[in-house]
Amino acid sequence: GLSLPVKLVSGPPKRFAQTIGLLFSMTALILHFAFGLSEIAIVVLGILVVFAVLESVFAFCAGCVTFRILMRMGLIPDDVCKSCVF
Repeated sequence: GLSLPVKLVSGPPKRFAQTIGLLFSMTALILHFAFGLSEIAIVVLGILVVFAVLESVFAFCAGCVTFRILMRMGLIPDDVCKSCVF
């Protein structure tokens, strides 16, 4: 069978990415049910699907990349993820 290399990522970047995914889902939910903006909610969910496909097919975690950028900018302190090696 096809075997892809394992790409391990520390917990904090993955949790950050999961939180961003949750925020996108909640935003779509609120846009649809609270404001009746179904078209915009679909766009938000579409963006979420694109990033989920990138993660599942290509092992590209946009949330992890964002986490790394925020750490480099100093917006996320180094002690949040001592095991993060970027």
